[in-house]
Amino acid sequence: MLTTLERTAYHEAGHSVIGVVLGCTVRQVSIVEDRDALGMTHLDIPAGNPALRAAVLLSGPISEARASGDPVQFDARPEGDLHMALQPFIDAGYSEQAAARVISQCSGLAELLVGDNWAAIGSAARLLEMKDCLGRDELHRLVEQFSIESPRSQIEYMASESAVIRPGQVCILDGPRGRKCSECNAAGRTHISTKSWKLLCANCCPCGRGRAN
Repeated sequence: MLTTLERTAYHEAGHSVIGVVLGCTVRQVSIVEDRDALGMTHLDIPAGNPALRAAVLLSGPISEARASGDPVQFDARPEGDLHMALQPFIDAGYSEQAAARVISQCSGLAELLVGDNWAAIGSAARLLEMKDCLGRDELHRLVEQFSIESPRSQIEYMASESAVIRPGQVCILDGPRGRKCSECNAAGRTHISTKSWKLLCANCCPCGRGRAN
């Protein structure tokens, strides 16, 4: 069972590492407790991309859950990750139902990102446990050591007007390249299942688009 300090370290490491991977500038990450929070990640997110912001915010609790083995718990309080991820979509005029669907998609992509970058997140969490705080240069150097490539197409899709899944839509076509299909283990361009968030090749995806004859 993880201690509160270990949980906080993985939570903030998730925010910060995925922030760097997605092109944000992380100025500082800390697990020093104050009266408002157990830890804090200070980062600059490119303006006008609420989907990218949501992916970074949701990566914290997803990382904490993966490390602990517990179910993911999103904090819906006004200062919580879920509320802060959801609010920009509400402010932009999304209905609550549409905003919830987009947040569900962002959560699925955040889970993929956390899995892809788990080694870097674990390394950052262990450093945080030892040092309490990491600065920008130290964190960015750590992430660079793992040669992580950002799946920009996924985030660009999430930021587009087509991000809300339509009835009957079974996949997102622009999955990461070079990853293996979770069904047949073939490598190449993948689709992202909107039902299970598994990565599927064109032959295994039920959409039929790009399937080999």
